[in-house]
Amino acid sequence: MRKRIMDWCAVGLLLPFVPACGGSDGATGASGNDGAAALIATADEPAGDNCVDGGTQITYGADANGNGVLDESEIEGTRYVCNGSMGPAGDTGPEGPEGPTGATGATGADGADGADGAPGHTGPTGATGAAGATGPAGADGAAGPTGAAGATGPAGATGATGATGATGDAGPTGTTGPSGATGATGATGAIGPTGPTGATGPSGATGATGATGATGATGATGATGPTGATGPTGPTGPTGATGPTGFKSLINIGPETPGANCTLGGLKITVGIDNGDGGGTANDSVLQTGEIDQTSYVCSGEVKRVFITSTKQNAALGGLAGADAVCQARANAQSLGGTWKAWLSDSTTTAAQRLAHNSLPYILLNGSQVAANWAGLISGTIVNPINISETGSTVGGDGVWTATKVDGTFFGTDTCSNWTSTSGSGRYGGSPFSNAGWTDFNSFPCSSLFYLYCFEQ
Repeated sequence: MRKRIMDWCAVGLLLPFVPACGGSDGATGASGNDGAAALIATADEPAGDNCVDGGTQITYGADANGNGVLDESEIEGTRYVCNGSMGPAGDTGPEGPEGPTGATGATGADGADGADGAPGHTGPTGATGAAGATGPAGADGAAGPTGAAGATGPAGATGATGATGATGDAGPTGTTGPSGATGATGATGAIGPTGPTGATGPSGATGATGATGATGATGATGATGPTGATGPTGPTGPTGATGPTGFKSLINIGPETPGANCTLGGLKITVGIDNGDGGGTANDSVLQTGEIDQTSYVCSGEVKRVFITSTKQNAALGGLAGADAVCQARANAQSLGGTWKAWLSDSTTTAAQRLAHNSLPYILLNGSQVAANWAGLISGTIVNPINISETGSTVGGDGVWTATKVDGTFFGTDTCSNWTSTSGSGRYGGSPFSNAGWTDFNSFPCSSLFYLYCFEQ
């Protein structure tokens, strides 16, 4: 991993660690590391002071932290590649041939019902009806007043005796009586414990020395004493040799011819370190092939191309994948590059689901615009009919298999068994049209030979 330090150069100072207690001189410092790899990043630049019509912002610098991403703090320079102004609109092409007669319209709806007739004359008055039945009986009258009170009855029997009341409080204690006579003497108690021993008498004379006993076993080793104080630090070793000077980060911007990298040409941007990799010369301010770390392209007038196949095929295409293969084969035969898919839907997947929705213009191979972007493509009207083949020739007014409505969704029927059969009917569009008929015109037998529309992804 290369490392860049300060404005294109690196100076390394290595101070070796010297042990204590009068250490020896330090070792010579190691050589500095190589400079960091150069990185480049591109982003859309909106219309403004830097680019009147918008364009691309290019930032570059060395990958100082080695994470493979050009961080904000690593940016060393910024360039802009601006879009050119929109050119004038091309002349209107000649009017296409008259399309085939449309299908007969559906039968009109039934007419509204007629108005109601006038009311008839009023008939004669009918005879008087019989007398009605007798009505129900009236409600009961109100209750009469309450009668006088009766005489008082005889007295009742005597009630039962009530329960015994609670016991009253105790009276005060009486005075103490006279003391009783003295009792008889008790029995003699048990003998007490023996008293302490008397003091030891004086020692007798020392006896003769006995024979020396056998040597005892060696005692265990004592604990290690504390570590002594650290000695003074030895002198600092000499400064290591200065590392090699870092290498410059270089950028080169040059033209890119039309081809696989840029359909209409543009700019090729290369960045790298001027370190002589690949057999080149270091620090010569020239970015040589072996020194290139990254390559990017900014394409001029980036567009997505569209063509109609120069060959016809019946509806047994091998499904959607088979139709895409036809488009890719036609593009490859003319070395157009890119990935191509057919504008085609079936009962499971619509063209809008299969194809990329680009914000770039869609153009024919002769440079004429079809639509400004995906929204324009499905708006109901395209700028020019899709009638230029992959060879650059103009295709006549025959049908194009689609089964797709103008908004890119499925027509609903007529897919020739999802483009695997020559039986039944298939929905097609007309190559001369720029209205909705370009994709949704009529249905025809699946055995018919029609074209395909092919879109670059």
